[in-house]
Amino acid sequence: MAISGERYERRSGRPGDWLLALAVADTAVSVLAGFGWLALAAGMYLEAASVDPGEPEVSGHPAIALLACAVLVSLAVTWLLRSARRARLRQAAHALIAVRLGGVLLVTALLARALLDG
Repeated sequence: MAISGERYERRSGRPGDWLLALAVADTAVSVLAGFGWLALAAGMYLEAASVDPGEPEVSGHPAIALLACAVLVSLAVTWLLRSARRARLRQAAHALIAVRLGGVLLVTALLARALLDG
């Protein structure tokens, strides 16, 4: 079923379209970052397991793995809140999306900086 030109123009201007685009972008960024953090935590764990006695230990991998799991779980919670009928819950979900996206980008930048600094 094709959408006629008039219907398509009317449909494209809905007020919630940018919120859906933000949610999809947040999901994509958060999933990629979350799995990247899990891979980083696994690499840190393997490095810590192979450290010789006397060398400094690698730490922090459990916290990074827990943070990655928390971000991935919060994605499911956010999508459930977005489907709620109450407007306040949907507004809370949109606020959570913006906060999580900023937090994920900030933590990813800090982890990248720490990796590059050694």
